[in-house]
Amino acid sequence: MLAMPESPQWLAMRGRHGEAHTVLLLTSDTPSEAGLRLAEIKQATAKAPQTIGGGGVWNKLIVRPSASVRRILVCVVGLQFFLHAVGIEAVMLYSPLVYVGLQFFLHAVGMALAW
Repeated sequence: MLAMPESPQWLAMRGRHGEAHTVLLLTSDTPSEAGLRLAEIKQATAKAPQTIGGGGVWNKLIVRPSASVRRILVCVVGLQFFLHAVGIEAVMLYSPLVYVGLQFFLHAVGMALAW
């Protein structure tokens, strides 16, 4: 399979059960397994609350995050801020130049000690 098919769960949530079954036929071992998985997906999507406008994920992530999501967001944003604040990019970008300079320095010290 060279191309990534659409998610069967997403297709089933949109009521496109035929397309979801086609994708499951491609990714399952047997047609009966594909039918069983589609039945499970239909059952799960029937229980899941429907969001209007598709903004549910962003709403849960940014507008009203739960305590665990808020903790993860603070850690990720804080880590990114810390990495930029300490200047790790400067170390990563200039380390090859420093190593080249160090090589010349060590070569000069070796020549001086050989005298």
